[in-house]
Amino acid sequence: MSLRDYTQTDRVVLMRGNDLRMRFPIYDQSGELVDISDATELNYAIYHMKNKDIIYSDDQDGGVSIGGGNKELVVDLTSSSTENFETGNCRHEAWITTEQGEVYTVVRGQLMIVDTLIGEE
Repeated sequence: MSLRDYTQTDRVVLMRGNDLRMRFPIYDQSGELVDISDATELNYAIYHMKNKDIIYSDDQDGGVSIGGGNKELVVDLTSSSTENFETGNCRHEAWITTEQGEVYTVVRGQLMIVDTLIGEE
């Protein structure tokens, strides 16, 4: 599994059919790391830039979790979930809901899906 640390707005390149673990440290407006351990919901989605169709979504019951001393959002994409993605430019977002019911978009950026020759015949 590939492991990468990203900022909240980095451009991500995903090789179709590969595993990828993305770690996003979460900062507030003043640049301080934020403890997100009180989040009741963790969500992640990938959607096409042109038509805004969601091609993948996940939550805390799947591949989205809290890591890094409760100060980063971790998203695990598996090869089985990415193998049928169409190549091209997408956007991805992650958002959390706090126990007070407040919703915060904590990651928003570009995600490019590219082909790999691994496993090709």
